[in-house]
Amino acid sequence: MGIMSAVSGPWRSWRGGQIDQYLRLDLTLYPGSSGGAVVDSAGRVLGIATSALSRIAGLAVPTSTVNRVIDELLRTGHVARGYLGLGLHPVALPDGNAGLISLSAEQDGPAARAGVLIGDILVALDGKPVRDTDDIQSVLDRESVGKPIVARIVRGGQVIELNITVGERPRRED
Repeated sequence: MGIMSAVSGPWRSWRGGQIDQYLRLDLTLYPGSSGGAVVDSAGRVLGIATSALSRIAGLAVPTSTVNRVIDELLRTGHVARGYLGLGLHPVALPDGNAGLISLSAEQDGPAARAGVLIGDILVALDGKPVRDTDDIQSVLDRESVGKPIVARIVRGGQVIELNITVGERPRRED
């Protein structure tokens, strides 16, 4: 037996997955216990327990997220995520703002095709400031794949805008 120690709204996993609700469990998940059903006192399934999404606590992936992912897997065979093809790192700008400097651009990736160069500093996507990679993940959901977004970039001290058509994150061949 345990309790939910925290409940809040939607959030993103460290790999960019959209989780419909934050459900923190006030219990220890021992090795091998991830994947078990989290049920309430009436026996209703609330989600699936996991220790893989947090280093500090066990979490429950809510049933709404599980059902959405199952539906997408059955429909398409995989879960699509947006992709720019950039290696980015946070950087402070002289004006006190922050951005993400492009350390690498995948050859023929979405951003490279749009003209993003190594050394460009990304400061906004779709009109939203970007200061760290979490800000990028919030723009690159499954609905963004194939759609153009406006990237505001600082290049050589000048601000430019480029239209990037979001690609789909390549699937790993593990």
